[in-house]
Amino acid sequence: MRFRLTAVLAAGALALALPGAAGRTQANRGAGRNAGSPAAAAATPTPMIQKTPAPKVASGIWGGDHVRMDVAEKGADLEFDCAHGSIDQPISLDDQGRFEIKGVFVREHHGPIRVGREPKPEPALYTGKLQGTTMTLWVTLSGSNETIGTYSLVHGEQARVRKCR
Repeated sequence: MRFRLTAVLAAGALALALPGAAGRTQANRGAGRNAGSPAAAAATPTPMIQKTPAPKVASGIWGGDHVRMDVAEKGADLEFDCAHGSIDQPISLDDQGRFEIKGVFVREHHGPIRVGREPKPEPALYTGKLQGTTMTLWVTLSGSNETIGTYSLVHGEQARVRKCR
């Protein structure tokens, strides 16, 4: 008899010593009359709040007069008449279908590029608004606040760009 009592006490002590055992014991006690107790609430799993990802500009080619924008998962490459640019991050939209994102803009010129006279990338702000499959895009140089232009692009359309040669 004494051996059985010792074995039961040892098993109970072992159960309490296991990780998480106290929480399980408290939760089991709280399941009845103390279900609203803080200990019972702590044992109840908290639901995870999941945010839905922000909508993004559709991948693929966006074309228009004097501009071509190739959008990918991680950003975009742009071609303009006598210039090019890039955006190195996903282009997320707000709830109004707008975006404002930093990138670079590089002016090009006619003729060969001479050593030491390579075109320099300039920081640019690309601002846009989507309406269906049409995008209005504004390009502004960040350093000088110079407006490069306003462009209208359509998803899946060919661009009409004249490169400097």
